[in-house]
Amino acid sequence: MLLVFGIIQLSVIFIAYYSETRMARESARWLAINHDSVDGDLAQHVSDTMLPGLLSGAITEDSTSTNVDASYHVGNMNVKFTACNPTITTPTPAGPCLNTNRASGQTIYVELNYNVSNLIFMPTNFRLGSLSTSIPTALPAYRVSIMVE
Repeated sequence: MLLVFGIIQLSVIFIAYYSETRMARESARWLAINHDSVDGDLAQHVSDTMLPGLLSGAITEDSTSTNVDASYHVGNMNVKFTACNPTITTPTPAGPCLNTNRASGQTIYVELNYNVSNLIFMPTNFRLGSLSTSIPTALPAYRVSIMVE
């Protein structure tokens, strides 16, 4: 029984990782085409295209955002990408992106990382005598670099 549930659990985690990689590639392509959009637009795009089964939720800006990198949380998904305006901390929705890193011909990136703690139904900590181990609850970050059109 433990083997069957283990296989099911690994399958669910693999599907979540596949979804993360697909969304990273799609979001990078979207950002390359819409390079003059503000940072919140990409976070909204990730939220809109999140596959069923992945925990979506409120979009919040991460405190680690810098002038070079923008970082958002969309439910359990962490989204990090090339920031829009390096000199304006909160760009207006009507204003275009002024970052030269997003100019045509430049290479930008999108990195997604999903926390699968809501998908894990088996224990994550195992102990056998003095030996113990734990299963990570976050998928590896998937980063896609693409050239702006």
